[in-house]
Amino acid sequence: MSCHYVQVFGEGALRREHNMLRSIAGALAGVITAFATIFAVEAIGHQFFPPPPGIAANTPAAMAEFMKAAPVGALLSVLIAWCLGALVGGFVAAWISQKNRAMVALFPAGLVLTGVIGMLTMVTHPLWMAIPAVVLPIPLAFLGAQLAPKGKAAKELS
Repeated sequence: MSCHYVQVFGEGALRREHNMLRSIAGALAGVITAFATIFAVEAIGHQFFPPPPGIAANTPAAMAEFMKAAPVGALLSVLIAWCLGALVGGFVAAWISQKNRAMVALFPAGLVLTGVIGMLTMVTHPLWMAIPAVVLPIPLAFLGAQLAPKGKAAKELS
């Protein structure tokens, strides 16, 4: 079948299809890795800064109350989680895709940024946390894409 495909569409079409599949796989793996990283770092942060007893942060009002009393370390751990999620997601997306690395790294970063903006609009956060949370995910994903191995180095690692 693939021999016939190459005869009809040419070797370049097969290569483009392969690159497209790697880009899709990279974007999906980047998203999964980004959110797994965020979850893990936030879980570690909750071990160091557990919510006060009696506060169930399952509604926006309860979450807003928690945010007023939260220590700086707890808020900083969430900010670090969001930033690391974008960085690691961009790294994985670029590493797997190998072509259009920066564009593919934008996909997990865009979803992280969407989640961050959603959280910031639902619950008021301090300005020192909100500004970097909105500004950093895209540049960090690009940095992750730059740090990801290219060419033969990437193939040797996979």
